[in-house]
Amino acid sequence: MPTSPHPYALNWSLNFWGCYRMYVPQTTYRAHVLRSPKTTIAPETLVEILSVLIILITRFPEYLSSEEIKPPPIAVLAPLLSHPRPVVRKRAIASLAQFIPISHHTLFQQLLELHVYPYLIPSASVEKQRTTVQLIAAVTRHSPTQMGPIVFKLMPGILDAIKKDDDELTEGCLQVSFKFLALLSCFT
Repeated sequence: MPTSPHPYALNWSLNFWGCYRMYVPQTTYRAHVLRSPKTTIAPETLVEILSVLIILITRFPEYLSSEEIKPPPIAVLAPLLSHPRPVVRKRAIASLAQFIPISHHTLFQQLLELHVYPYLIPSASVEKQRTTVQLIAAVTRHSPTQMGPIVFKLMPGILDAIKKDDDELTEGCLQVSFKFLALLSCFT
């Protein structure tokens, strides 16, 4: 005789769907609104929105990998990598790293073309290089299979960034280099 699901589990599931339908469109819309110069969202609000997204993607990736979510979360979150507040950039990096493993490969390629490769050149600002190196480290941690094929494209930029006179950037580059070595040893 089949047993009925626990009432709390059913309520929790219904609450999740209500939360999902309410938060995901609003969250992506709010982050999307940030692109407009006429609107400003408080950094604290952005950090909270990104925290909710991280929780949702960590616990319910199957629901957030849907292609029905328009615009795609990666396309909405990527401009936050240029936010003036470091805390927002770091939370955006964490959010992107969570979304990349479940996103379509073309979105990942667009992220690389628009927000990674341009900032690994020696003439890029140190702040942009720091953010880019942190993004590479986070993505390597969460999605090593997508990073494996492009390690050789990223490594020259990482090695150039190590030469800059910035302790945080140098430390980040060394950490990424070690992650790449570990990644390459797994593939061989």
